[in-house]
Amino acid sequence: MEEFKFKIANIVFALRSEKSQGNFSITANYRKFSTREEPDIILNTHCGRVQKLDDWELIFDTGDVWRLYRRESKWCIGRYSPTFGPDPYQMAVMEDDFQSGDIYNSNDYLSSKIHHFPFQHPLSLVLAINLLARGRGVLLHACAVIDGGEGLLFAGTSGAGKSTLAKIWGTDPEVEVLTDDRVIVRENRGQYWMYGTPWHGDAFASSPGEAPVSRIYILKHTPENSIQTMKALKANTDLFVRSFPSFWYPRGMAYSLDFIDRLVQEVPCYELGFVPDSSVVDFVRCQTSN
Repeated sequence: MEEFKFKIANIVFALRSEKSQGNFSITANYRKFSTREEPDIILNTHCGRVQKLDDWELIFDTGDVWRLYRRESKWCIGRYSPTFGPDPYQMAVMEDDFQSGDIYNSNDYLSSKIHHFPFQHPLSLVLAINLLARGRGVLLHACAVIDGGEGLLFAGTSGAGKSTLAKIWGTDPEVEVLTDDRVIVRENRGQYWMYGTPWHGDAFASSPGEAPVSRIYILKHTPENSIQTMKALKANTDLFVRSFPSFWYPRGMAYSLDFIDRLVQEVPCYELGFVPDSSVVDFVRCQTSN
């Protein structure tokens, strides 16, 4: 049995494969998250067997790269590409709680002896969204840094400057950049904690570190550095737009809305306008110390 275990946001995943299926080709961003702890989530991987989905109900369709199906108590995430025809070239069939399942990889996609790392985007992201929606936390479009013990979360849509900020903050050896694109926030020990993930952006920032969330900043481009305190209602709306909600799962949507509402009630939120140079670091630090 080949097994690779990794921990993201204090959730331990185990990828397992029979030796006859070949070895994992583990990517560098996941190696940093490896662990020996007992798994919470078990995923068995298989080569050469991809099911037909004719009798599954289509729940959500991105229109191109992935679709979500359901049949009775099971869920299925299918990955698609015109290169491999109309059928999925990879799928994950999961139990309703998303704590166990099987990943199937077609022979057209993978070698039967040595296969690529099977937990890549977007499969990893869709699985994480579903798992977190079951009472475990939220996934945000954000850059997260730890500066002087302070957990600073910079949330932004695509092009808002998350990777730019990560590169700027990352020049300081005293700062730890957890990620420049996707952050998991969970409630733990009476606080809200932010966790780095392997799912980095253009700055390739990825760390298994964690910290309590001290402040939340909603990013926007401005001709000069500026900051404004946000009321909870506005912060709630803006942060939800920068989250990854489970639109297809009403119970999960309700949980995510409630989680974000409680988060912005507990953690100070600001709208941050910034220019893309090192001045923003001193500007934020000055505001933080006030």
